[in-house]
Amino acid sequence: MKMHKCYFYQKILVVSSAILLIFAFTVNFAWSEETIKVGIFQNKPIVYFEDERPQGLFVEILDHVAQKEGWQLEYVSCDLKECLSLIRSNKIDLMTSLGESPERARYLTFSKEPIWTFWGTILSHDIKINSVFDLKGKKIGVRSKNKITAAVKKLLSDFEIPVEYAEFPVYEKAFKALQDGTVDAVAVNNTYAFKKQTQSHFHKTPIVFNPFSAYFAVPKMGGDQRILDTLDKYARQLKADNSSLYYRFERRWFGVAETYWTGKRIGTVSVVLLFLSICLMAYWRCRSLVAVNRELSNNIAERKTAEEALAKSEAHLRTLINTIPDLIWMKDEKGIYLLCNARFERFFGASEKDIIGKTDHDFIDRELADFFRKHDNAAMEAGKPCLNEEEVTYADDGHRELLETIKTPMFDRDGNLMGILGIARDITERRKEEEEKRKLEARLTQAQKMEAIGTLAGGIAHDFNNILSVVLGYAEMAMAESDPNSPVTSDLEEVLKAAIRARELVKQILAFSRQAETERILLQPAILLKEALKMLRPSLPTTIDIIHNIDPEVGCILADPTQIQQIIMNICTNAYQAMEKSGGRIEISLREITLDKDYLVNELAVEPGVFIQLTISDSGPGIPPDIKDKIFNPYFTTKEIGKGTGMGLSIVHGIVKSYGGFVSFYSELGVGTSFHIFLPVAREDVAAGLHSESLKIIQTGTERILFVDDEEALAELGGHILERLGYRVTVKTGSQEALDAFLSQPEQFDLVITDQTMPGMPGSEMAGKMLQARPDIPIILCTGYSSIISEEEAKAIGIKEFALKPLVKSDIAGLVRKVLDGT
Repeated sequence: MKMHKCYFYQKILVVSSAILLIFAFTVNFAWSEETIKVGIFQNKPIVYFEDERPQGLFVEILDHVAQKEGWQLEYVSCDLKECLSLIRSNKIDLMTSLGESPERARYLTFSKEPIWTFWGTILSHDIKINSVFDLKGKKIGVRSKNKITAAVKKLLSDFEIPVEYAEFPVYEKAFKALQDGTVDAVAVNNTYAFKKQTQSHFHKTPIVFNPFSAYFAVPKMGGDQRILDTLDKYARQLKADNSSLYYRFERRWFGVAETYWTGKRIGTVSVVLLFLSICLMAYWRCRSLVAVNRELSNNIAERKTAEEALAKSEAHLRTLINTIPDLIWMKDEKGIYLLCNARFERFFGASEKDIIGKTDHDFIDRELADFFRKHDNAAMEAGKPCLNEEEVTYADDGHRELLETIKTPMFDRDGNLMGILGIARDITERRKEEEEKRKLEARLTQAQKMEAIGTLAGGIAHDFNNILSVVLGYAEMAMAESDPNSPVTSDLEEVLKAAIRARELVKQILAFSRQAETERILLQPAILLKEALKMLRPSLPTTIDIIHNIDPEVGCILADPTQIQQIIMNICTNAYQAMEKSGGRIEISLREITLDKDYLVNELAVEPGVFIQLTISDSGPGIPPDIKDKIFNPYFTTKEIGKGTGMGLSIVHGIVKSYGGFVSFYSELGVGTSFHIFLPVAREDVAAGLHSESLKIIQTGTERILFVDDEEALAELGGHILERLGYRVTVKTGSQEALDAFLSQPEQFDLVITDQTMPGMPGSEMAGKMLQARPDIPIILCTGYSSIISEEEAKAIGIKEFALKPLVKSDIAGLVRKVLDGT
């Protein structure tokens, strides 16, 4: 039984394997039998159609690969623009002889192996044209809308060489003009130039420019990458074999041109001439010698002219290389220097004659020399330009630069490696700009994050205000009904204190989210400082002691309590973070001091007088001397990421300056740091005025009030408070409901109190409609915060007062009487 089962499983395994093999063969066969449409445009001799047959190097390579791989090829003739349109719309599968550009790279994938390299050159009848400077004042024939044309115009423009251009639609017309003498030279690519040189015996000048390579390409979307991979494989094989069709094509088109004077013909003519010379020797002897001498003289003159032209061309090339601000050098395949420019001489601190024949190890340390050699080898192995960055020190003056280096391998006509060409450009400033841009982007991101947090905080504060309004209102009413000596009254007082403290916390949140303006009030700094220390102590580890010496009799200051707490918390937080690992102590003192002009000689913007001096000291490591003048700069911080934004001391400095005070500090390494904050004491007349405001009694009345709030608890609370103050109150919980009630009897009400943020219709919009019906109706607009309307905007539409929640009973009483009495 077991034998039968084993035999059964073996059969299943054999059948499955056979099915997989058949499937793999079918897929591969289907791909090999699929017809590949190839776009060809006229670019003779590299690729072209002639006698309705595709020809050229790209076609020969494709036919070779198709024969090996079993491909079916269909060649499509089109001009370049039409071919690009067809491949972009996937109507052809493959393009030949394409140069790579950023625009084409968006929709094409190029082969990795370049098939042919083009460059620009100049043909002319004038053998004296041997450099770009010899083109001065010449008329040059160029092909319209051509890459070579754009390159030669830029080259001559960069060297400020004045020439005249004659544009032709095709090269044949340009060479016809050169033959006729209507132009002095023609700018053309190297492949076309060689053909015309051999056919028309034009002079090919040594001028070359703008090298670029031609590749195979497939569509990026929907194209078959396997085609390019296969072509790259065969291209590398063909380039490695000197007897391959690749080099046969090169020799066929660009080898030595055939001449009429073959060896046989020369031999025949020589015999005839010898016979004639013997017969006529006596007669022609004299004339022959004269002719020979004249020819020798001409040859010598021509050779001398050619040598002078070559020397001039080399001098111009040397001038060109030395004028370029980049570092330029050339090495052989072993890393031995062949040439370099003046900029490179500065890097090694040696002249070119001392550099040629040596290697990097003769001038720089081993580590950097090995680094250079590693990238040289990488470029030569890749067979294409390689880019890298390197930071170097110049030997001539010791300055450092960050270089972006391109190393390009060089090959001879037979494809043999000759060495490597290097060009390096200083990118130090560019990299600094990029780094600065990155930092600015990080700051912007942080600012956006803080703005988002502020928006969230403002929304939370709005809801919290409504809750606090209920707590404060009912606690006040409960206290009014309780026996002053009852324990309940004492408990309610603590509830009120906590609620008032929470109200101040909400103000801090709104100030942080920029949804409430800070308000300066008369306050006793000693009391505020003690409250701040109560909040600070639980947040500090037990390894840090807090010691305080607070004079309770110091004068009052006119300030925003939130900002004063912010000053204390920022400086104490810095002190805590400085001692977080080692522990220590924070000492806080408060005293009153009189400062005269002599003491304030360095604080010209501060007026002499009585000040409170708040001193916060720590026993931390101290501030290093080299950064003492930077600690108040915005965004300056020595803390790690996540520990601080660099804005704490900058904010402290700004707040104190806005109050007419100043900040000083003393720090010693290993001992600690002390910050001294000086704030002016409020004048007696200001303090007296504010104190009298605080002693006003709660006022009552009997007028008719429409109270509107979408929160039922707040609406009910507002009604109770106003009724206990003696007013007749109509309560509504919807803005539309309240508007309808008002419009039905607008004369029935003496005052409207409304919330701003309500569903359907905000309070400001409702108030505007009420004022249209009755312009003299006084309106009070209340809100926890509003990003829609400010106090100024509210008063501009006729609203009498703009109040921030939560309001206690005394605030409501005073505000109502102020509006009703018009005071």
